[in-house]
Amino acid sequence: MVQHSWQLMTPCERLITVSAFPAGDQLTTLARIRTFELLRLAFFVLKLRKLQLSDAFLVQEQGHAELSQFPYYNLLRHAIFQQIVRLSDLGGRAQALRLVEAAHIDLPEGTGASLSA
Repeated sequence: MVQHSWQLMTPCERLITVSAFPAGDQLTTLARIRTFELLRLAFFVLKLRKLQLSDAFLVQEQGHAELSQFPYYNLLRHAIFQQIVRLSDLGGRAQALRLVEAAHIDLPEGTGASLSA
């Protein structure tokens, strides 16, 4: 059996190193696919949360938000919605909604109601 460099890393190193994701590994089981999609959702949720926090800081400090970031809000919200739909198909809807709720991100009105049904 061939050992890859990511297999020789400690668990902490695997979490820190993005390139540690095994390149030759295919997502073959439903559990692996769902886990990967949850990871993608977490990335989009955290990026949106970071934008919202930076805009809140700008509003507090300068009295206005940086308008150049607003187009990314819609893009990230769309990506989050699509990830939740994908995870719903994979049986991970409850986990996806918990992740979104835990991040305290602002989604458009009605999005949460339409997803929780």
